[in-house]
Amino acid sequence: MAHNDERAAIELDEQQLKKNPLWNHIVLLEKASSGGNAVWKCKYCSLEYRGSYSRVKSHLLRITGGGIKICPKVTKSVLGQLKNEVAKAADDTDKSKPKDVPLPVPTTTVGFSMKKRPRRGSTLEKAFDMETRNQLDAMIARLFYSGGLQPCTD
Repeated sequence: MAHNDERAAIELDEQQLKKNPLWNHIVLLEKASSGGNAVWKCKYCSLEYRGSYSRVKSHLLRITGGGIKICPKVTKSVLGQLKNEVAKAADDTDKSKPKDVPLPVPTTTVGFSMKKRPRRGSTLEKAFDMETRNQLDAMIARLFYSGGLQPCTD
């Protein structure tokens, strides 16, 4: 779908370019209203196409079966650079996702029955509610670990 009419390029925000780096290698001519197909022109072969980011990816990364012609002007060295950009963006996206860190499982002392005996706690134990404090400590530790913070050992 080749057109030669002059249209102003549409700028994408920094967040989209970071997440989808191949947008840097095309000129966006018409933005899709909500997702879907946009009109864009390849900076390498200068042909105009209609499609989403997955089509841009298929076109530039020479992926067949994407419903679009692969770019004949992308050389092996450019292809390697494009693949590195996509891999780096995927890695950055994975690093920014929250990590799920499981809470520590309460341990039992070996040799004792797993049955809980009814126990009368002292007034002091009731005042400090040690079981709840231990659970809260584990939740706080999970917060720090999932955020990537490690405890100071100095």
